[in-house]
Parts: sequence; C-alpha cells; structure tokens
Amino acid sequence: MLDAEGRELVSTPAFIADAQKFYLKTLYVQTTDVQKAEFTKKQQRLCGAKAITPEERTVVNAALISWLIVAVNSRDSVRLASNNAALINGVAVSPAIRERLNAEGQNR
Repeated sequence: MLDAEGRELVSTPAFIADAQKFYLKTLYVQTTDVQKAEFTKKQQRLCGAKAITPEERTVVNAALISWLIVAVNSRDSVRLASNNAALINGVAVSPAIRERLNAEGQNR
C-alpha cells in the first residue's frame, strides 16, 4: 500500500488494526438500522464465544469490512476492497476462523 505521496506504507500489526478500525467505523455509520443488526449478529457468529487471537481478529475484521462494503454499496467499493485485501495479505487463517467464514459464505 502507498501513502498519498506514493511512499510504501509499512503494514505493522498496529497499522493494520488502526486501518481496520477506521474502515469499520466509516462504513458502519453508513448502514441502515436493519444492516446494523445484521452486522452485530455476523460479528458475534464470526468471533464466537471464546477470545480470538490478534491474527484471527484481523481476518474477522477483514470479513466484516467486506460485508460492509457490499452492504453500503459504496461508490469506492473497488478501492476499499483492494485496500482491505492488502491489509490482510499474508495473514494466516486459523481452522476455527476458516470454518466460521465458510459458514458465513465468506471464503478466504
């Protein structure tokens, strides 16, 4: 990923977490009340009852961001989807999270 001046950004775990929080918040506020309720249920299903690791949180957040991009039908959806994919490039997906993603129809 590149910044506004064309310099390559270093994708540290903190940078990824901050970027995902930004995308989640920005997209979430654009949803309807029905979509917000659906998002909350999806988030609960993906996270499960047990605590998840930071890597699993990154993958879950990416799935939620993907869902939000479609839900809000953003005119920037292609750019947002590309940025979302770049943020999780190389992040391993645990079997437990992969199973939850498959159940949600969001294969990675």
